[in-house]
Amino acid sequence: LMCIALLGPQVFVGYTDIQSEGLNIYVLIDTSKSMLVQDVEPDRITRAKRITKAVLDRLDGDRIGFIPFSSDAYIQMPLTSDYEMARMFLDVIDTNMTGTGSTDIGSAVRLAAGSFDKNLSGNRVIIILSDGEEHRTSSLDAVREIKDDKLRIYTIGIGTTEGGFVPEFDSSNTLMIGYKMDSNLETVVSRLRPELLKKLAAAGNGAYWQATADGVEADHLAREISKLKRDAIEVKRIRKYE
Repeated sequence: LMCIALLGPQVFVGYTDIQSEGLNIYVLIDTSKSMLVQDVEPDRITRAKRITKAVLDRLDGDRIGFIPFSSDAYIQMPLTSDYEMARMFLDVIDTNMTGTGSTDIGSAVRLAAGSFDKNLSGNRVIIILSDGEEHRTSSLDAVREIKDDKLRIYTIGIGTTEGGFVPEFDSSNTLMIGYKMDSNLETVVSRLRPELLKKLAAAGNGAYWQATADGVEADHLAREISKLKRDAIEVKRIRKYE
């Protein structure tokens, strides 16, 4: 009888459903050339990716997707709860992924907002990581035009208000050959412009933080989204034994 008990005999008694809950989150990462500025270590784009990874480490069951943007935007990774795959997609994000024109945060916001499933009852989250350098006014209009009271927009400013020079690289994107010059042959200084990011967060019923060396903004963000209403995003049926 002891040997039989050690074999763990079981009888199948039916199925049980396990429901997981989570948020749907799109992370919008600025990939304009100004994100190469090294006024934060090691540079703005790398800092943005580190913050995104810290956010990933704090998720549990939420689905996340990535939208890189500059003058245009596209969904690089659709919403998924596969965090290992998300880390692989995050690793390859760089400043060569999107157009080289003036930054358009609004196009990325519209793309993200239009990609959410509006039939779900929980909150939808957009996280914007950018230096806020945008020479247009359409982005704030884009947020105000979105009629979705369940949408929350959080923004994180990457860089410093003192700013730095924008590096330029050779055709292989490996060797720095100088710094960006304007039409007067003066070196361009790129600065963090938090005003627009703060306005976007306010219009999206969210919050704004500036990136810090210790990454405390990821903790603040995690606490904020932990308060939001989640949806049943996956139901797994498992076999039940006695």
